[in-house]
Amino acid sequence: MKVLQLLASLLRGHWVRFIFGTLMRVSSDLASLLIPMGVSWIITFAAAYSSGVSLEPFWWVLLALLGLQIYRAISINFSKVFLYTIGERLSVELQLRGMRHLLSLDLLWHEKENTGNKLKQVSRAGDGVDRIFRLYEGIFIEGTINLIAISAIFYRLSWELAAMIVFFFVSYFTLCRFFLGKISRTVRAVNTQEDIFEGLKFESMNSVHTVKSLAMYNNLYAKLLERADILRLAIKKRILTVRLSWGAMDAYQGMFRVILLAYTTFMVFQGRFEVGTIALVLLYFGMIEEAANEFATLVQDALLAKISIAKLQNILDEEPVTERSGHTAFPVDWKELRFDRVGFSYGNKSILKDMTFRIRRGEKVGIVGISGAGKTTLMKLMLKLYDGYEGEILFDDLKLRDIRRASYIENVATVPQETEVFHFSLRDNILLADERTDSAEERLQRALHIAHINDFLPRLPKGVETLVGEKGVKLSGGERQRLGIARAVYREPDILFLDEATSHLDAVSEQNIQEALHEFFQNVTAIVIAHRLSTLKEMDRILVIQNGHLVEEGSFEELLEKKGDFWTLWQKQKL
Repeated sequence: MKVLQLLASLLRGHWVRFIFGTLMRVSSDLASLLIPMGVSWIITFAAAYSSGVSLEPFWWVLLALLGLQIYRAISINFSKVFLYTIGERLSVELQLRGMRHLLSLDLLWHEKENTGNKLKQVSRAGDGVDRIFRLYEGIFIEGTINLIAISAIFYRLSWELAAMIVFFFVSYFTLCRFFLGKISRTVRAVNTQEDIFEGLKFESMNSVHTVKSLAMYNNLYAKLLERADILRLAIKKRILTVRLSWGAMDAYQGMFRVILLAYTTFMVFQGRFEVGTIALVLLYFGMIEEAANEFATLVQDALLAKISIAKLQNILDEEPVTERSGHTAFPVDWKELRFDRVGFSYGNKSILKDMTFRIRRGEKVGIVGISGAGKTTLMKLMLKLYDGYEGEILFDDLKLRDIRRASYIENVATVPQETEVFHFSLRDNILLADERTDSAEERLQRALHIAHINDFLPRLPKGVETLVGEKGVKLSGGERQRLGIARAVYREPDILFLDEATSHLDAVSEQNIQEALHEFFQNVTAIVIAHRLSTLKEMDRILVIQNGHLVEEGSFEELLEKKGDFWTLWQKQKL
C-alpha cells in the first residue's frame, strides 16, 4: 500500500499525460485486434472468389487494414513517448527525493548503514519506478485488452474455443511462472558471482598502489582466477536452465497450437466456421500466448520493482534526528563557548561523561587523549552533528541546539582526520566549501598559500584546474590533508576545528603548515585535536580526556609540571 501511495504522490502533476498515454495505448491495442479480423475476411473472400465477383469490398478492407497499421504505429509510439517520459522523470524525482532525505538524516544513522547499500537502494528504486511504467505500457495494458477482447471474440465463435483459450492462458501462465522462477534463481546466482568478481577487480585497481608496492599481483590474480571459475560454472548453469525451460514452454505452446488448429479446421469441415477463421484463431492464439508469457514476466518484474521501491520507502520513513535546526541566528558577538555537564552515548555505550569546560573567544585550545577517549565525538558535538546529548553546550547563554544550523555552519570550519575529496578539479574541491562568491579568487590564493598547496601545484598538469581523481587518488595523503586545510581557510571561519589535521604530513611540511596556521589562528577561535603533542606547544590551553572524562587542563608547560596523564602521554611519545 505504501508503494502505491508513493507512486501516486510521484504522479501528481502528471495525471493528464498518464491518462492520455494510457488511452493511446488502449486504442492502439484495439486497432491491433481488428487486423486479424481483416486478414480472416480476406482469406475467406479469396477462397470463395470467382471470376466476375466485385473486388470493391476487398479493396475497402485492404485500405482499412492499411489505416489500422498506420494508426497503430503512430498511437503506440505516442503512448511510449508519454508513459516512458513520465517513468524516466519520476525515476529521477524519486532518486532526488531519496538523496535529499539521506542528506537530512543524522550522522548516527549513516554510521550504522553501508554507504554502497544506501546508494544502491536509491538507484534501484529509481530503476524500479521506470520499470513499472514500462511494464504498464508494454505488457499490462496490451495483455489485459488482448485477454478480455479475444476471449469475448472466441466466445461468439464457440464457447469451447473460449474455454480452450482461457485454459491455455492460465496453464501457460502457471508454467511460465514456474520456469521463470528457476531462471531467476540462476540469474541471481550469476549476478551475485558477478558482483563478487567485479568487486575484486575494483579493489585490485582501487588499491593499485598497495598492490604494486607489496608485489601482490600473483596472489590477487590467483583469487581473480578462482572467482572467474565460480562465475563460469554459474553462467553455464544459467544457460542450461534457460534453454531447457524455454524448450519445455515452446513444446507446450506448440502442442496447444496444433490442438487449436485441428479443432478450428474440424469446425470448418462441419461448416460452422469459415475458412478464414483458421487464420483468425491462430493469429489471436499468438497474441494470447505472448500475453501469458509477458504476464508471467510482468508479475516477477513488478514484484522486484516493488521490493526495490519498498526498500527506499523504508529509508524515507526514517525520521531525521540530528539535522533538527533551532531558530536563532548564531551570535556574532559571542564571548564564551561553554560545556555544562555534557554526556553522550552510542546506544548503551557511554562515550562522554559530565564534560564541563569553557573556551573563550579567540582562544587556541588543544584536545588530547588516547584513541577512543572521546575526542572526535566531542568535536562532532561542537559541529552540531550529533543531538541527543545530556547537559548543554552554550555560546554565552544561548544553547547550541537553539541556534539555526545553517547560521552556525556559516561561521565554522573543520579539517577532519581524513579529507573527503571529490572527482572535481583542485579548485572546485576547495570552492565547494563555501557558497559565497565575494573575493573568491583572493580567498582561494590565501588558502593555497596557508595550506602550502603551492608547494606541489607545479607538478600537477593543469595546476589548480587539475582533476584530482576519484577519492583524490592523484594526491598523496599529505596533499589531501592540505586540501582539507585549504577548504577551512577559504571559509574564513569564526571557529576552526582541526581533528589530527597534520597527521599525514612529513615533519618539514607539518612545521611549515603549523607556522602558517598559527598566523591564521590570530583571527579565529581554534580547537585542535592532535596526536603528536609537540604540535600543541603554541596552544593557550590543552584539555586532556580519558575514558570520556575531562581529567586535566592547562597550558603545555603547566601540564608537564603536573606530571599527570598529559605528562605520561608525553613521555610515551618521547620514547
